[in-house]
Amino acid sequence: MSFEHPLRLWWLLGLLPVAWLLWRSHGRAERAVRMLLGRHPLPVLVGQRTSGRDLRGMIVRLLVLAALVVGTAGPRWGREAVRRPSKGSDLVFVVDVSASMETRDVAPSRLDEARREAVALLGRVTGSRIGVIAFAGDAVRVCPLTLDPAAVRLTLETLTPGSVSEPGTDLGRALRTALRMLPAGRRDEQAIVLWTDGEDLEGHARPVVEELRKEGVRVFVVGVGTPTGDVIPVRGAGGAVIEVKRDASGAVVRSRLDEPLLRELARATRGAYFTASRPGGDLVRLTGAIGSLARSQRGARLVERPVERFPLFGPLRPIASRTVRARRCSFWRWGRCW
Repeated sequence: MSFEHPLRLWWLLGLLPVAWLLWRSHGRAERAVRMLLGRHPLPVLVGQRTSGRDLRGMIVRLLVLAALVVGTAGPRWGREAVRRPSKGSDLVFVVDVSASMETRDVAPSRLDEARREAVALLGRVTGSRIGVIAFAGDAVRVCPLTLDPAAVRLTLETLTPGSVSEPGTDLGRALRTALRMLPAGRRDEQAIVLWTDGEDLEGHARPVVEELRKEGVRVFVVGVGTPTGDVIPVRGAGGAVIEVKRDASGAVVRSRLDEPLLRELARATRGAYFTASRPGGDLVRLTGAIGSLARSQRGARLVERPVERFPLFGPLRPIASRTVRARRCSFWRWGRCW
């Protein structure tokens, strides 16, 4: 059980002085009857009036007051699925899963940091439709635009360098695939969020930038890595690092963040550039930039919410049996009806 306003439960302490006053009133009434009758035995009617009946009524009143206090605190238990209208933007998360994203100049690795930031951003853009594209030498749509954050989260958490079988880094193809995923409509409600180290081995990125600019789709770029870079680990069949990547001549390949290309991409599309050279990156600024997008109705989505139970604790007004008492008992006088 949980409560919407748990601090209101402190009001239950206010029942202690109420109980003391009721008990004192009961005691004074008992003493007054004794003083009135002295040592004479109690008449039958007086005995019926004072023998435990007032005590039961007092207990019932206190229980009703306690139930009201608990009801105002908003008790909730159980969960129910309800449909809520969704208002947000259309976002496509594009994540680089090429071999260079395994570089560890950002702990624990570039890809791990990109996944972590994407999942964190997902929790801050509720109501938006999210799609996911993974790219290396090819671009694969791994999750279509959806209002289901659980499905998007699962997709992001399972991205690995093996998500795209073709090696390499074709940034241009990834951007073009993301553009095709976005439906025709108001471009001010759409954006692409890109996590990459900026390596464009195929050299196809710059031609796509002009296409994005003409379409009016903004690209928010997150550069994952550092300008100094690091070596690219090579993993064996068991997942352990067995070597570092080398070129054809045997020299160690060092992967560096290509900030000039990424800044140019963000500037040309009226987007923004953010850095993820450290754990956490510029997530706050990125969230604020995405929040500036226009928002509109995005259908309805199923959400879970706790079931409100406060009506069970509301004031009860039971109707007494007509054969005995044909009157309705009020909330405060309920105790006298027992």
